[in-house]
Amino acid sequence: MTKRTTKKEVTKLVVARRKRIAKSVKLRKQGNSIVMTVPNEVKEALGYSSDDQNFKMKYIIEDGEIKIQRDTEVSDKDVLKAALESMEQYNELYKTLVNK
Repeated sequence: MTKRTTKKEVTKLVVARRKRIAKSVKLRKQGNSIVMTVPNEVKEALGYSSDDQNFKMKYIIEDGEIKIQRDTEVSDKDVLKAALESMEQYNELYKTLVNK
């Protein structure tokens, strides 16, 4: 679960999205792929904390430009994980509701 965003953080995000930042990053080969480390400022511009270790982003290639966006799609695996956590946390409540 991600934390709730405060008004101050939203303002910071809007400012970050309006500001143009251009920096170079190194690419490295790993197996059959080319890997790029995502800098914290990119994660933060996408709305993630620099402390977030699990985050998803997607890229869109359009008219010769690459756009990076926060991935808001939820996978079936994520839904199942949330359901199992909920069942574990509220097990007694669910039993009570079933028996009513």
